[in-house]
Amino acid sequence: DYDRAIADYNQTIELDPQEADPFENRGNSYIHKGDHDRAIADYNKAIELDPQDANPFYNRGNAYVIKGDNDRAIADYNKAIELKPQDAQAFRNRGIVYDTKGDYDRAIADLTKAIELNPQDAKAFENRGIAYYHKVDYDRAIADYSKAIGLDPQDADAFENRGNAYESKGDHDRA
Repeated sequence: DYDRAIADYNQTIELDPQEADPFENRGNSYIHKGDHDRAIADYNKAIELDPQDANPFYNRGNAYVIKGDNDRAIADYNKAIELKPQDAQAFRNRGIVYDTKGDYDRAIADLTKAIELNPQDAKAFENRGIAYYHKVDYDRAIADYSKAIGLDPQDADAFENRGNAYESKGDHDRA
């Protein structure tokens, strides 16, 4: 129950307003409730209180993605990666944003780094496949979709994406 969580975070903040974590956690609850502006305000406060913590930057980046502000999202993922260079999710999410912006080479580079850091991340393979697909490199896209399916055989999107790549490649029997 996010409302109860928010009430508890409010109490925590009232008792210790210089602690960053309750602001970040309340921001996460606001995200789940769909209140992205309040979430961003809480992430801003968490960053103000603890500017060396990568997590609020990462979470604020996610909030900016939801709001469609890709440039701010990239800036926040950049800072999260600077503070925590082994954060596979930050690389994955930044790669997805680069793909959305049409910067496929940067997307592939970030998603490759995410895979290096977490080779079991099916979504990183799937999203790198999407970037390869956008570059019309269907063989690499198919390979990544197949790897994603191997890691998560319940991911319907990976199957659909692989079918689309086979179709685009002209391999109608496998599509």
